Amino acid sequence: ILLSRRGMPHYNFVFTLLLLSSILVLSVNGVGDHRASRILSSFTFKSPFFPDAGLAAVPGWEIRGGAVQEDRVRLTNGESNSYGMMRNKRPFFLKSVELTLEFNIQSNKLKPSEGNGIGLWLTDQPIRNGNIFGGPQKWNGILVAIDTKDGDGSGEHPIIALHYNDGTRRFDPETDGESTRLATCSAKVRNPQGNSFLHMYLEDDIVNIFFDADGNGRWVRCAPGSAVSMPTRYFFSISADTAKNTDIHDVFSLHVNTMDEKLILNDEMTKPDERTKKIPPQPVPDEEELIKIEPEEELIKIKPEEDQPKSLKPG
Repeated sequence: ILLSRRGMPHYNFVFTLLLLSSILVLSVNGVGDHRASRILSSFTFKSPFFPDAGLAAVPGWEIRGGAVQEDRVRLTNGESNSYGMMRNKRPFFLKSVELTLEFNIQSNKLKPSEGNGIGLWLTDQPIRNGNIFGGPQKWNGILVAIDTKDGDGSGEHPIIALHYNDGTRRFDPETDGESTRLATCSAKVRNPQGNSFLHMYLEDDIVNIFFDADGNGRWVRCAPGSAVSMPTRYFFSISADTAKNTDIHDVFSLHVNTMDEKLILNDEMTKPDERTKKIPPQPVPDEEELIKIEPEEELIKIKPEEDQPKSLKPG
């Protein structure tokens, strides 16, 4: 704390710091006209990461193909035929969700060609790797595609596209997934001036998407809200691949919030026994503890990735 000439604390300085901190938080998580949200730490990640910690390099998330650095997860390293993915194997069952992804897509200066882009997935099972932004061609749920490859020849890329699939349709790369695409917008997120941000929220079965291409706080609404019907529970995954191309795909953080009210147990579960008066009040379990389901293996069974394309090898 700074001191004024009279030796009193300089509260203006402290107030200014608090105000700036509030503005920074709001600039990331306060986009859109949804209800107030609260963070869910079980799904959220941000640096620092722990490259030497093996499976615990990014707590709560499984990394495949990519490389963990202290300040980022590098999904692809600028080489062709590389892929990377992150997936959280904890099920999400709340009715509303707000996601803010910080990422960066750069061309390989030595081999300047486009990559396919990054996929943010909300699906009924953790994804398996494939040739659609490093993920599968068929899924049940939402894919928000940060698509940098002009597959359909429209000349509009890079774009951000919202895809919805009930598990019965197949993403066609030649048409940039026309059969599953609900909304799209142009977004200059390749070789940006700073890190880019994608902000998505799902509330009352409506998906809204915003983006900030250069990380300067200038948020742009991607498209009008789109109606979807989500699985009763779903999982978060992030993926990227290059195929024959060479872009570098980095992920820095993912903030996961919900607009649902915090779960409160019935009062009768926290009162002492009225007959003996000897049982002390029991603490209310934290909501995030309540969503843990054990054993995890009984809940999530991921088949061996025998159908993994031979061309897609960890970078």
